[in-house]
Amino acid sequence: MELTVALLTSAAVMAWMFPDISFQSRKKIDDAAKLSIILGTICVLLSLWLNNIYAAILSVVLAYFFDKSIRKIENRKRIEALDSQIETALQIISSLYAATGNLIEVLNKTADCVDEPLSSELKKTVTDYYNGMPLKDALKGLAERVPSRDIKIFVNGVIEAEKFGTNPGDVISTVVETINDRILINEELKNELRGQKVTIYALLALLPAMVGLAMVLFPQVSGILTQSFVGKMIICGVLIVEYVVWALSARGEQRWQF
Repeated sequence: MELTVALLTSAAVMAWMFPDISFQSRKKIDDAAKLSIILGTICVLLSLWLNNIYAAILSVVLAYFFDKSIRKIENRKRIEALDSQIETALQIISSLYAATGNLIEVLNKTADCVDEPLSSELKKTVTDYYNGMPLKDALKGLAERVPSRDIKIFVNGVIEAEKFGTNPGDVISTVVETINDRILINEELKNELRGQKVTIYALLALLPAMVGLAMVLFPQVSGILTQSFVGKMIICGVLIVEYVVWALSARGEQRWQF
């Protein structure tokens, strides 16, 4: 009876939390959703093996929040990939603009020197300009498409320089120097956080390992965790602690960056 209730409840919760997933839909499930479903399924099956309906339902709920967190992390990684290219791109733009003075041609040549996804965004900016869009609007479009404050600073600086008749090359050089200083600080912070992250992941693996070892070595512990209400709540607590610690560690690495 409990198994049936757990399966029906988990299915209902999953249908509510993942409305875009449908057996009739041909929409491809992305890697984040696949990972969330796999981990959620493993936790549900493990919870049912432990005779814990509460943990089974909780596993589905945590899988939903895990999916949301993973998507945020992937988005931050995409931004980091752009930021790693932007420094090089702005250095190229600064050097070429000093030689040619033609910003659109400089953007076009720079697009051939950098990787995706920044390359395609620069080319689209050039295409928009040649299709009749004013330079100001084309640059603003670049700032809207690329989620990077460095690009926004670059675009705003160029627009203001053009507005007041100053040299955009000076603005670009200043932006490049600022980015270089911030990258050095962020690298130092990442090196310090890397050791802390290893410790956190070790603790994440240790907690369920200790629970499993206690159940194997002490049969009375197994009985308490699988039969009593308090024991079932302890298992639920382990799941919550695992997710919260992981989420805080993943979020903390980005929070301390400048």
